[in-house]
Amino acid sequence: SDIFSTDSLPQAIVFDQRPIEIEDPCEMTLQGHTNGVRMCRYSPQGDLIVSAAEDASLRVWDAFSGAEIMQVANLPGPNRPTLADPYHGERPICFSGDGRLVATGSEDGWLQVWDLTGAQAHSAKSHSTGITGLSYSPDNSTIASCSKDKTVKFWCASSYKLKYHVTLSGEALSLSYSPDGHKLAVSMHNVGDDSKVTLWNAINGKAFDRLTGHKGWIWGITFNKNAKVLISCSSDRTLKVWNMDSKTLIASLGGHTHRAPISRTTLSPDGSLLACGSLSGEISIWNSSSLVQLHTLKRHYSHIKALLFSPDGQHLVS
Repeated sequence: SDIFSTDSLPQAIVFDQRPIEIEDPCEMTLQGHTNGVRMCRYSPQGDLIVSAAEDASLRVWDAFSGAEIMQVANLPGPNRPTLADPYHGERPICFSGDGRLVATGSEDGWLQVWDLTGAQAHSAKSHSTGITGLSYSPDNSTIASCSKDKTVKFWCASSYKLKYHVTLSGEALSLSYSPDGHKLAVSMHNVGDDSKVTLWNAINGKAFDRLTGHKGWIWGITFNKNAKVLISCSSDRTLKVWNMDSKTLIASLGGHTHRAPISRTTLSPDGSLLACGSLSGEISIWNSSSLVQLHTLKRHYSHIKALLFSPDGQHLVS
């Protein structure tokens, strides 16, 4: 079992463990982009990886051989971030549920969809400014996008017509569907330390709660497999674990363990491992049953901008 099925923690707890460093666990490096990689994603089937970078391109790779399968160049929008958060310019990408399409968002608000031959299936100015989060719904019927323009929009995945939209009180930073597709979590930021995760009914777009506690940009959010827990990470150097039934904080991981802001977080498919990456280039691996930090991976020399487990849980891509 893991902490995500535990009800015995009465209050927020903070852990500061000393992990074991793994000298070089890297099995494969995908090379081809000529500038910093901003985001990458696995296909649902686990056979492909898509990446988007500051060289204004996206590339699709064979996840097993590392061979480049497809490339799209000259994506719209500025290649480097322009907002006050200089480490996370907008280039969100995601696969469709069947793995046949790739959607991309740009820093000037364009939503584009491509097939695996590189043919464009859709292109439209969808937000007034940068798209910061993008995801197909688990049933593959909807594309959700969020933006610095303080909106979340839900698009029909077949016609690309707008179903409905919601307005936020601040700039959206990221979004995540629950595995059952019923909930959508959106992190947002206002002036000062007003950062929160807002929770929405993904079927009708109605807000139902919010999670507060971070004191910086919330760059990553993810649900566990049964949607009972949400993980969030922030520039405040903490990773927080939230109980989705009570909407309360289970644990705050970090403190002195993290010497730099935490930029990305991900859960293994079986929920046994929790990984997070920081702006220092380090990746931390946690045991989710004990909330003890197990390992530190040091291979990158700059900000971790993407982090994800493979669908079979055997590999971690950064």
